[in-house]
Amino acid sequence: KHLFKSCYRYPLMTSLPRFYADLLGSKYENKVHHMKFLTSFTLAAIETGLITPFERLQVFIMTSKFSKNNYADFYNMSKSKFRTELFKGLTPYFSKQIVAWTTFLQADAFYKNKFRKFYGIHDKNMITGYRLALCSFCISLTTILCVMPFDNIKTHLQKHNLELIDGKKVEKASSKIGIPTAIKRIYLRGGLSGFFTGWRIKLFVHFMTSSFTVCLLEYMENLHVKALDLKA
Repeated sequence: KHLFKSCYRYPLMTSLPRFYADLLGSKYENKVHHMKFLTSFTLAAIETGLITPFERLQVFIMTSKFSKNNYADFYNMSKSKFRTELFKGLTPYFSKQIVAWTTFLQADAFYKNKFRKFYGIHDKNMITGYRLALCSFCISLTTILCVMPFDNIKTHLQKHNLELIDGKKVEKASSKIGIPTAIKRIYLRGGLSGFFTGWRIKLFVHFMTSSFTVCLLEYMENLHVKALDLKA
């Protein structure tokens, strides 16, 4: 799943903002947040269509009560309505991705701008060292706090829906729930904190992965600035 994501994420993430700026006849530097918002929506739409089946299968396997034949169990459970089961949780996943990409790209632009002003770093120079690490942490923390509620709702809808009755694995009818019911169940089980279950480990994982992305975006931005200087 992550290998598949990497094939399209980084090329689109680095090229779409300036593509939209050229398409709309705007100067990118003056419309950074607008262009990144359009990029966020595009990435969320593409990713939802491509990744939802992987997410559905992953959550099923991770939350299934049975340790063997999970792939066969999933197929047998969903073969009569394969498309429906495969894209179960698509709406909350799309909502989550819009929030995730919008928050991440907007936070990336916001914090880098603030760090440049605070440390006196010129736009033509890269943010490096501990400054970039601290910037990455701020971006990750902001993104996780915004995304976690949507992520937990999506996981609640996608988790296993098989149970053992008289020695046979059967589908749970009670598992066919909507978003409002999922929100209610999560709240009744853990209150508001239930929507942020696992935020510490999520923050750690996101920081490790987003650090590379933040560095890549900074490097690509710096390359583009240098290319404009050479043309001038």
